[in-house]
Amino acid sequence: MLPNLGKSPFGPILEKIQSSPNYIQGAFRNKEKPTPDLKMEHPLKLAYKYFTVEKDVLPHGKVPVNYTDLNVSASETPSFLWLGHSSYFIFWKKYKILVDPVFSANASPVFNTNVAFEQTTIYDVNDVPPIDLLILTHDHFDHLDYYSIKNIHHKVSKIVCAYGMESHLVFWGIPLEKIHSLDWDVSLEIDEEIVITSLTTRHNSGRTLLRNQTLWSAYSLRLGHRKLFIAGDGGFGKHFEEIGKKYGPFDFGTIENGQYNTSWPKNHMFPEQSALAASQLGLKHVVPIHWGRFAISTHTWNEPIRRFTDAGDDLKLEYSVPLIGQRLMIEDPLKDTRWWDFK
Repeated sequence: MLPNLGKSPFGPILEKIQSSPNYIQGAFRNKEKPTPDLKMEHPLKLAYKYFTVEKDVLPHGKVPVNYTDLNVSASETPSFLWLGHSSYFIFWKKYKILVDPVFSANASPVFNTNVAFEQTTIYDVNDVPPIDLLILTHDHFDHLDYYSIKNIHHKVSKIVCAYGMESHLVFWGIPLEKIHSLDWDVSLEIDEEIVITSLTTRHNSGRTLLRNQTLWSAYSLRLGHRKLFIAGDGGFGKHFEEIGKKYGPFDFGTIENGQYNTSWPKNHMFPEQSALAASQLGLKHVVPIHWGRFAISTHTWNEPIRRFTDAGDDLKLEYSVPLIGQRLMIEDPLKDTRWWDFK
């Protein structure tokens, strides 16, 4: 087996996840039904969709970026730095927290497929400072990158991941004692100032044809008196309102926004749903992610953010759309510059 495919849960890891109420008949299941992996369509219809994609699915030129040194100074106010798609840093006090890092130039097990947009890979593993906490939401290739994990794990103090994901990480040589995998609605105290809780999403997992052997999660992250929402992938559902009531409101959060398709309407949100989810979660300040670096679906590259900002304005959301590499203070929304408004 190719190492970048990872490894399904085995041994004690498998025994552990088999006791989860979310692991049913040999696989993890979504709480909300139905949530199919893929809307079944005739193969010729699917092929037509993928070979007649929108002409602007890729940007016509370089995406503007703003390179910031990742060795940022400590601040009492948390800050956010987007790496594109669903990868980002959160900085607070002396802590450096990294979410779903993908430093590779493609989000796929096959070289030269799902290639990053021009100029969006502005950071490499060598730029990464020591990491206090690495957060992993699920095991899809655009969130769990073998190259990145292999080259930064020695800089990481603790890893929190969705239930069962440690099977990949241990297979890749990471000590099990460094890894904390969480089932939904389970919390972990990182130290006296940081608590993380795994939250429900409506999605799927898998790096091979064997699906849903590991869980998929979002997270609530408490930093002192502030609460942040760490988005995982997933379709719209009643869980957003439930999370908002139980764990919210949140001072800041990310929300998935992009790579949607009518072929998988329950597994990724459409932008108007993303805006509504942010509202139901009680996000006081939101950054839409899961767009701007890879074309995994067939919509135009900037359609997600155009539709999200329109919907967000209607809902009176407080949102920011930073450039890749631009540091954002979570209590200081950015002025809307519409930098993405080109083909």
